[in-house]
Amino acid sequence: MQQNFKKEFTVVIYSSLFIFLSTLLLIKISPEFFVIFCLFPIFVIGLSTDIKITILSYLLSLILMVIFFSNSVDFTENDSLRYLYINLVLVFFFAVFLTSFLKIKNYKLSFGLIVTYYNLGICFFLSIFLIFYYFDSNINSNLEEIKKIYFDQIKIDNPELKAQINVLINFIYKILPALNSVFFLILTILNFFLSQKLLKKLGLNIRNEMKLEYLEIPNWYFYFQLILIFIFLFSSGNTNILSLNILIVFSSLFIINGFLTILTFLRDRKVNVIFKYLLLFLLFIFFSYLLIVFLFILGINRKIKQISYDLKIRRKK
Repeated sequence: MQQNFKKEFTVVIYSSLFIFLSTLLLIKISPEFFVIFCLFPIFVIGLSTDIKITILSYLLSLILMVIFFSNSVDFTENDSLRYLYINLVLVFFFAVFLTSFLKIKNYKLSFGLIVTYYNLGICFFLSIFLIFYYFDSNINSNLEEIKKIYFDQIKIDNPELKAQINVLINFIYKILPALNSVFFLILTILNFFLSQKLLKKLGLNIRNEMKLEYLEIPNWYFYFQLILIFIFLFSSGNTNILSLNILIVFSSLFIINGFLTILTFLRDRKVNVIFKYLLLFLLFIFFSYLLIVFLFILGINRKIKQISYDLKIRRKK
């Protein structure tokens, strides 16, 4: 018993130091690098240890970070520290949430279902941010200031072009919280599989290995998506902005599924890996939002086919 406790204590200490030092290294390299790979060291520990050790390691490393940054000369403003702490806590919370679900005994969940609940968590925090901060702050004055600075720099003489850019800025500003949330979701998935790949290369034990071939999205998620579309179409004001942001985050899973469908199609035809991703990159560059719409339709179509197939099976029974 004592030997087992000593072993677990040692694992927690080393795991905490790994997360703490890796996070500092990422921040030291560049803030952008930290934003992209902040989940990587956390997932490395989360995928290779049990739930108790994972949570203890996360908490201890978080305490170490708070102590370190509180005494750091690089942060002189309280607002900067508060913003950093909130981000660290949220990142750690989401990482615990995702990795813990993978290790629940006698209740093995698919990666798609786990990501679905994970996305619900993102939507919950996004809703809180929109209702209690985004709508409460002076959005219009901030937006007008951004547009003034932008138009002063580019000096557009064409009134029609200026009006179109004005509409575009208004729209992007409305959906900016959702775009940040989708970006975080994509980074989570990428860091998860990057961590899993590293552990496999090192020959370390992975508690529950996952493959990203298809996200198994539950039917209720699809029906809730339809409700969000209905609310967005027949609402106005803050309710419209809220439903639009949540709708975009919800739609991201169907877009990812559409992307995976194309990857599966190209893989079945034995297309070279480099050429495959180069082709997708060029498609995104030249078609941008049209490609995203196409991927969304592809993902939705795949889900509708699955629902139709399930209904046929039930009728036969």
